[in-house]
Amino acid sequence: MTSVKFDLPFLSLEPDRHGNERLYVRRAGRRIRIKEKPGTQAFANAYAAALEALAQPAPTDGRPSPMTAPKGTLGWLAAKYYASDEFGSLDPQSQITRRRVIDSCLNEPHSDDDPDPLRNCPLQFVTSKKIKRLRDLKAKEGKPGAANNRKKYLSSMFGWAIEAEYMKSNPARDVRRKKYATNGFYTWTLSDLTAFENRHPIGSKGRLALSLLLYLGVRRGDPGSDQREKVMPKSEMLNSAAEIRHKWSVTMKNRLSDLNDHLFAQLERLSDEDLSPVQIDSETKRGAAIVAVADQIIRNASLKIQAAKILSDHGIDPTPQLPANEGKPHLRAIEGRKS
Repeated sequence: MTSVKFDLPFLSLEPDRHGNERLYVRRAGRRIRIKEKPGTQAFANAYAAALEALAQPAPTDGRPSPMTAPKGTLGWLAAKYYASDEFGSLDPQSQITRRRVIDSCLNEPHSDDDPDPLRNCPLQFVTSKKIKRLRDLKAKEGKPGAANNRKKYLSSMFGWAIEAEYMKSNPARDVRRKKYATNGFYTWTLSDLTAFENRHPIGSKGRLALSLLLYLGVRRGDPGSDQREKVMPKSEMLNSAAEIRHKWSVTMKNRLSDLNDHLFAQLERLSDEDLSPVQIDSETKRGAAIVAVADQIIRNASLKIQAAKILSDHGIDPTPQLPANEGKPHLRAIEGRKS
């Protein structure tokens, strides 16, 4: 297709996400793809039809945008908020999420008896009762988290509006959050991890995502977002976990083998009969802090041993993953595994 020269108004040759070149008629921010073969009558007909379609006003889903809402209404306020510096300072994904939530509120009817969208409601009639109704509509769908997001994002917009002198009070301030219990996300076991690796071999996208999350310790959204270079600049990307640890490691004074020494030393301090009540209280607090840190160290070491077992099962040298003792990894942890 690249060997053919196209010199038609509004015709654009663009690659898709796979690198394949596609033809579009692009006009006024919209585009229509032309699938017919260039140089044929079918192509000419499709091109003419696309020009005619793009010359017409953009179709809507029947819901006007905030920009079309009358002045002094909730929709008008939302348009002002979207154009504000405060909204613009949010990261792109946060803007998309917040706008989607607020727009869903604007499209809700005034009440069960009044189908007029809430976007047309004058600001002086936007009350806590209306915000509570917006929250409850989502809660009745079994989505308490989404219900609280409505309250949260509307409250942020109203807070900005007060500073901008568009409103005198925040009607969402007195609306309470919906309380709900959750068990959180399911925690994978080693058998779950093994099943996933069996399903997604090395070289697959699933295996790559798992490795990034498991061995780099990044947040869930980082591997697939533009934030990944904040974890490590692209120019400094390294090829192995061992090199990453070496690159970002710092010299530590203590080793895993020193843990017992620290615990017994604290025990001896607590056993000192000459301590005053104030000193006993201080040492007790210090002991609690040491125990908490020691518990975390033990959990981290246990996680490293589990990761080493997984690597060993796949024929990969597990030594870099093993917790170090006196500068050398513990090999006993997996010796029984190899026998």
